[in-house]
Amino acid sequence: MWHEEKLYRLTQKLRSRIGKRSIGWLLCLCPLFSQGASAETIQLAWDPVQDGQVAVYQVHYGPASGQYNNMVDTAVNTASIQGLPLGSTYYFAVRACDTSLINCSGFSNEVSTTIQIPSPAASFTTNTVAGTAPLTVLFTDTSTGTITGRNWQFHDGDSATDATLVTHTYTVPGTYTAQLSVTGPGGSDTFVASTPIVVQPPSNTDGNGSDGSTGGDGSDGSDDSSNDGSGNDGTGNMYNPAPIDFNAHTLVSFPGQDLAGGAVIEDGGSTLRLTGNTWKRLAYPYTVTGSTVIEFDYRSDLLGEIHGIGFDNGGASANPARFFALEGTQDWGISSYSYPGDGGWVRFWIPVGQHYGGNFDNLVFFMDDDANAAGDARFRNLVVYEE
Repeated sequence: MWHEEKLYRLTQKLRSRIGKRSIGWLLCLCPLFSQGASAETIQLAWDPVQDGQVAVYQVHYGPASGQYNNMVDTAVNTASIQGLPLGSTYYFAVRACDTSLINCSGFSNEVSTTIQIPSPAASFTTNTVAGTAPLTVLFTDTSTGTITGRNWQFHDGDSATDATLVTHTYTVPGTYTAQLSVTGPGGSDTFVASTPIVVQPPSNTDGNGSDGSTGGDGSDGSDDSSNDGSGNDGTGNMYNPAPIDFNAHTLVSFPGQDLAGGAVIEDGGSTLRLTGNTWKRLAYPYTVTGSTVIEFDYRSDLLGEIHGIGFDNGGASANPARFFALEGTQDWGISSYSYPGDGGWVRFWIPVGQHYGGNFDNLVFFMDDDANAAGDARFRNLVVYEE
């Protein structure tokens, strides 16, 4: 396989005396580079000399201009030079000789090339791509080429360097797309996993196959299968409602905060995108209990001061103890759940009930960026439920 091709054209007429005849030709050297296990192969071609006395061509080459300490003979107007070290520069010139190898032309014009070091190709494998938190994953580097540095990004804010075998534990439920970047003398390459790692919430069981609920079985005449409106199905079992359709709700500006940019509903209602310096309330009455969870996909392309989500009851002030800050340049709100900032989608699983509880009127989405009004935040496939 040819990985790179370079063409060197020599336009100087060369003349020499072989016997009593004068020989002249237009020489064109064409080096081509092919990948080898430890070195490159150079293939040269030139215009043949139309003279019956020419029996052989001598290709002279060396690591310095005009200093040729190597030579190969060929009866045709092509030659392959093998075993040249990667990264080195070599110089080439050709001359024509008769059968005696004594009567030869002068050297052609000199050409040179640097033997290119191939760029490494990044890749890795994992021993698993799904499980419950905490999920420990073994990453194995399967990259090829000459590699001098490695950088692992696990998409949860953590990273590792240099190691070819890495064990990483995901403690927060979500969807993570890991990547590996490798560098070497020939360049760099990045491999992004095509299959994301999906970390599910830990099972809430009592060890006997039940979910630990204390709800009745309906034998007393009550209807335990009904939804009480809080995300609980009445039995204590986890209830997974459909994701919020933002088109079905009215977004209201947060007083004194919704100053620039705006909100756009995308993907048929499953995604809310905030830009600039925007805070929005969505009417969503909910009783937050110790088991309440918010789960959603999040993505951001431009970093602002504070990006996040939370519950509130209206009013003109924002209580940082009620809002989860996913990223930003300012330290504000509950910052236990962080976006890695790589521009990809991340699935967040936030146990709201472990931080606060009570009756609330609204969900609040905020993209705060007072200084520049240039931030960006997307919330997708959002559900609120009782674990």
